[in-house]
Amino acid sequence: AFHCALQEIIWWDCQASDRVARWPWPAPEQAALQNAGVMLQTEAAQLDWLAQAWLRPILFASERCTLVLHDDTDRHHPVWDRLTANIKGLALHNINSDAAQQFLQLPLQALPARDLPAMKRWWQMPASTPIEARKQESYSSLQNYIYSPYQWLLKYAARIRPGFIEPLNDGGRLRGNLAHHLVEQFFAGHSDIAVIDITSVAAWVDKHLPVLIEQEGATLLTAGRQAECAEFVAGMRRALPALVQHLHDAGVQRVETERLETADFFGGELQGYIDLLAHAASGQEIIVDLKWGGRNYQRKNLREGSYLQLAVYAQLRESQAVSKSGNAQLSYFILRDAQMLSLSHKLFPNAEIIDPDDGGDWQSLWRSFESSWRWRKLQIDKGLFEVTAKGTIDDQRFPLPADALDLQGYHDTFSDYGSLTGWYEQAAEPGDD
Repeated sequence: AFHCALQEIIWWDCQASDRVARWPWPAPEQAALQNAGVMLQTEAAQLDWLAQAWLRPILFASERCTLVLHDDTDRHHPVWDRLTANIKGLALHNINSDAAQQFLQLPLQALPARDLPAMKRWWQMPASTPIEARKQESYSSLQNYIYSPYQWLLKYAARIRPGFIEPLNDGGRLRGNLAHHLVEQFFAGHSDIAVIDITSVAAWVDKHLPVLIEQEGATLLTAGRQAECAEFVAGMRRALPALVQHLHDAGVQRVETERLETADFFGGELQGYIDLLAHAASGQEIIVDLKWGGRNYQRKNLREGSYLQLAVYAQLRESQAVSKSGNAQLSYFILRDAQMLSLSHKLFPNAEIIDPDDGGDWQSLWRSFESSWRWRKLQIDKGLFEVTAKGTIDDQRFPLPADALDLQGYHDTFSDYGSLTGWYEQAAEPGDD
């Protein structure tokens, strides 16, 4: 990019770089391309052009050309090797030495030391930065709001998102998405649950799942992952028939997948997608949340009354019901284990039935959530956001109401904002604002 002479040129990080394009086609294919009029630049021609281009910074420097080399460089630039081979006594200076600073006439300015920001349990927003109320909330946003307010602030109020260049969807998340889409596709084509032949479901999986994997889960088809892919297919051949069998046992007539529900609640408008809403002949509704794995974790949540996601879905259905009778029953279906976990109901007779230790129901959990939400709102209205991350000290500045959810401890396991919470070795002491 040099078009005229410059008094001084500095070539920073003068190291080798492999910029020669090596064509992916074998020699016969390259010959065929050339016969078709496609002229590919040879590696020799590219190297010749680069050799001339490398000299341009040196030739266009009218007084001085400074090349900066780093000690951790894997290979020096070829132009540097050419210079040292042809010039005797070439001046070399360590840039950190006083002699180099004088020779290069570098301006020096002392910079005061600055400590990295310390982690704090509470962030105080300035009064000049009001937090606008959201028009619509979801289970995910409400979970952040009460359990991890700093994540809610960064994600929803500040709208800070992870970069668009993300790793490929893989692992349990990929298998969960594929399984969800397969279930949705199956019930879209089988609206009458009672007439489904369970013995044919596995064959349906064999026909449709490979196509879905090619479209949405191609990483499972890469070399070395055949066993993993086969295991996933085998798992879905067990899970989908088992799910249909549970629906038969409950006398379910029809199901709705990914059903959108919207309702007003004490914090504004609430929206959520129910994985599977089953309608039984008895008039009962069963909300089934599909999970790829985590059977023990979900069992623990049901036993300890921590199934807030199911409670949100039940409240959404309750808000739409005329009778307000709390008709919806709640279950998790663990796809990897082909197992149904039900919360204190026997509509699925072959499911594992789990009763909460405290004897509560989803309505009592929702009331505890409301108490927790109002407790958080008082803090956020003052511009205070709790940083529930490891490395902070829980000073219990605001005692929890007796009927609130248990919000003690840390809630940053899946946080995208760990690098924005401060330097963990300098955690602030209680009372430090």
